[in-house]
Amino acid sequence: MSARFHLYPLDVCLFRDSRPFSPEEMQRAVSVSATPPGTALYGALRDLLLSHHGIAYADFHQGKFDEEVKEVVGERPEKPGSLRIRGPFLSETTDMGTTDYLPWPSDLLTVIRESDRRTGYLSPTTSGCANLPEEAAPLDVAVRLDEGKFRWCREDEAIEAEQEDAPFEATAEALSGYLCLREAWPQRAAGLVLSEPHTGIERSAGTYTARSGHLFTVEFLRLRGPAKRGFECEAKAHYSIEIDKGAEQFPDKAMMALGGERRPFLFERAPANVEPAWAGARKEVELHLVRHGFDNQGRLCFRLYLLSPAPFAGGWKPALPGEYELIGGAVGKPIMISGWDVKGKRPRTSRKYAPAGSVYFVRTKASPQSREEAVKQVLDRFWPGSLCETEEDSKMGFGNVLIGGMANV
Repeated sequence: MSARFHLYPLDVCLFRDSRPFSPEEMQRAVSVSATPPGTALYGALRDLLLSHHGIAYADFHQGKFDEEVKEVVGERPEKPGSLRIRGPFLSETTDMGTTDYLPWPSDLLTVIRESDRRTGYLSPTTSGCANLPEEAAPLDVAVRLDEGKFRWCREDEAIEAEQEDAPFEATAEALSGYLCLREAWPQRAAGLVLSEPHTGIERSAGTYTARSGHLFTVEFLRLRGPAKRGFECEAKAHYSIEIDKGAEQFPDKAMMALGGERRPFLFERAPANVEPAWAGARKEVELHLVRHGFDNQGRLCFRLYLLSPAPFAGGWKPALPGEYELIGGAVGKPIMISGWDVKGKRPRTSRKYAPAGSVYFVRTKASPQSREEAVKQVLDRFWPGSLCETEEDSKMGFGNVLIGGMANV
């Protein structure tokens, strides 16, 4: 049985990679993302489960503990059990309910034309470039300039566009509007995650005096604290996860340590009526795909919107099941994620991950006999599913995706 949990940071957070950090080797440490990497979160949840059931770490290493817990947490540190998570996602809770914030999709850009700012969708074309549908903006070809910026060219006219780097407020209207290509543009969530640099200097072990040239800075993250929203509703930012298997073994409320320097978090089971942002959008997406998702050759065309980072053996390209083909992608700069090898007692090798918010354009290789059955099959496979190529990565919450319609089909 699955359940949703909220993680409230009680201090600043740090989610950096595994590179050694010392004033001699690196003068600045930063987080690789605004949300905890799946490797760190998965390990912290296993620690929490062992602690909650009073299992000593020595017994965990030897596999000598309760079989029900062993099924969830794994037989040994190097052998994960059935525990499977989805997330984490940024969220904000008030007495009116919980709102999720999802990564800004890479195919949704703000077009700048003089003083006018509009939003449009990228879509693949036969020339291998990208364009926008006429109803969204009168633009044709997109050329990548630098980080986060694009330029469209139509005849002799040059138009710039920007890609947002902040998450968006995933209301039911905004999320279904994006997935179904409507003009219900997401609202950028600014200031939800704040950078808080801490600067220090190394001191001599014997005299405790400052060592020359050993200045360093650590850029911590702080989620927006309680704030008034609407009619005096106090909002507090936090992380949300879904635990698909083994949720009944977790406590309703507990303290846990997570991330660099093992900062404290409050772990709390969410009320049963709190649902993820995409809970009510599937039916609308299914209807949109049946009506507008098939090209002139009868093939189903759709987008895969990446909710969490994903490692692929092919770099930025996922390995799709044999009946689907990848025809394009809007993918950001890769991020490096590692973790801690509990058995080897050393950092894991860093790997490149396609960032959350990346979008892949996919179609079926053949035209199905039944449109309704083809759409249902795709949704059952990917809504919400994982693009990861290994079961271990999927269990850690990497590669989560949603499905949306594709422009210009």
